Amino acid sequence: MNLSSGKAAIFAAFCCYALSSCAGGKLTRIEDAKELPPELVKTGEKFEVKELAPVVSDPKKKKKVAAKKKSRFSYPKRRPDKPAIWIGEEQTFEITYLRVQAGFLTLKALPYKEVNSRQVYHVQATATTTKLFSLFYRLEDMVESFIDYDGLFSHRFHLKLDESVQTRNSLEFNDSEKMTTTYWNRANHRDKGKVDAIETKEIPRFPQDLLSSLYYLRNIPLPDGATISFNVVSEGKVETVLAKVLRRETVDTAAGTFKTIVVMPELKDKPKVGDSYLWLTDDDRRIPIKLEAKVKVGAINMVMIRSEPGQDPLTTPVVVTPEPSPTPSPSESPKSE
Repeated sequence: MNLSSGKAAIFAAFCCYALSSCAGGKLTRIEDAKELPPELVKTGEKFEVKELAPVVSDPKKKKKVAAKKKSRFSYPKRRPDKPAIWIGEEQTFEITYLRVQAGFLTLKALPYKEVNSRQVYHVQATATTTKLFSLFYRLEDMVESFIDYDGLFSHRFHLKLDESVQTRNSLEFNDSEKMTTTYWNRANHRDKGKVDAIETKEIPRFPQDLLSSLYYLRNIPLPDGATISFNVVSEGKVETVLAKVLRRETVDTAAGTFKTIVVMPELKDKPKVGDSYLWLTDDDRRIPIKLEAKVKVGAINMVMIRSEPGQDPLTTPVVVTPEPSPTPSPSESPKSE
């Protein structure tokens, strides 16, 4: 699967090019990480996923909290007054390739989590092929992203593939404070063999990943004619995505008729196979309705067939984690006796 060339299709990237490969065969499944590299275990402690517990404020402690030194590192606040992401929302898409039903993609917004002492959205995408298409190419893929609740950037990304030509399990930890990403990849490819590698590279602050990119676009203004630029980190590499807002149009689907915004995402300074288009509802939710992505042979088409709205955060109590304690500079660190 050519993930790099599929990034322009954003949230569909992890499955589009696999569907067009049309290769058979079976491989040994890559198991979940039971024995991770020591470096990853150490880094992963900061990015451990935790259940989010309610925070009960104590008026008596307000003065003490206010008296704390502010951290020299601050996070952006990009979340709009009317958040587009609703916990419990779910969209299901039919995927067609060369006019044949190839599979289904499901997007979910799971309950809030905590990563790196920050409240995060936990979003997940799963893709499976139909029984008929699996005779040519089989996949059962999952990706999930942990997106900062206020800053709308990626803290952690997990990709798990089970396909005809490869099985794979990879993690990305994006540390915006240190401006580094740690990427671990364990894979078994029919032609390339087995890989178990880890690397750390420099990145810009507050990046997106392949899945969080979609949710970032859903939460920012998209006026006609605008070009939105943002950084995407994938496999330890940084790419700049340009999302061009082309027009508004009405789209008819099995799930209903929708007024939409048409966006064309592409990689800056990179050759492309063909244009990709994304249709989002023209309202506060920006629900993805449709996607078309050109591939080496033909095109992948995805159309929403079912949708669950989820819980409106403006009418549902939102749990918020406290700000993390300031990180002292070396000169402020306690000295040992």
